[in-house]
Amino acid sequence: MQLRPVLFPFDVPNLRSARQDETWKTVATILEKGILDKEPIKKYINETALQRHLEFHGCGERDLFMNCQGNSTVSRMLAVVLGKESHRQSGQDEVFTLNGIDQTVKHYGFRVECLPNSLLRPAMDGKTYPNALYKKKFGNTVNDIKTIDGEIKRDGKLFGWLSHKYCLGRGGGQDNVFQEEKRWLSWGRDISIRKDLIYIALIDTDLEVEYNKLQEEFDNPTGNIWVVNHTELQKRLINY
Repeated sequence: MQLRPVLFPFDVPNLRSARQDETWKTVATILEKGILDKEPIKKYINETALQRHLEFHGCGERDLFMNCQGNSTVSRMLAVVLGKESHRQSGQDEVFTLNGIDQTVKHYGFRVECLPNSLLRPAMDGKTYPNALYKKKFGNTVNDIKTIDGEIKRDGKLFGWLSHKYCLGRGGGQDNVFQEEKRWLSWGRDISIRKDLIYIALIDTDLEVEYNKLQEEFDNPTGNIWVVNHTELQKRLINY
């Protein structure tokens, strides 16, 4: 009997809360083990908050961190003070989601990778350019297509490009998300010269009406235009 694959799950409304908890736990664990300077926790903390904390207490990094060694309570308290705030790191939503999907689908010949936001920008000539070259060549307007967020490879060969959005609640910025995705999917369907690739709008959202409308307009599971959430993308790749 073939086992059902275990999909990468997360609770969409609480994604950032979960990431925040994970950041605090990571910092607290490192502090409790013992460090002498900020280097081991640098990527997890707000360095401005650390500097203010040092100035307030009139001590150096070594003295501050030595108080945490072997003391879980103090380590957790300091971790909450210093840990980066998840709502200020929207780019980490993409990293968290795509890395999680990759860990599932890699067992089926696929790899999913985040791309730097300066690497690939779709242009109206059907090609992609580094962001700096795109701006030099075409300028930059509000209705331009944003840079590509990730790529998928199958057995080492490029399989598809994706745009990823994490969209909760209503508001000006959220309302623009679906317009951006329409432009991205239209480009993949009608303009891109790479007709061999899958073009994916990966959207995790609680705006069901808008999401369903986008699916109805563009999604073609047997074609090269997909509108999916993180669960559906895993299922399609596993069953491809």
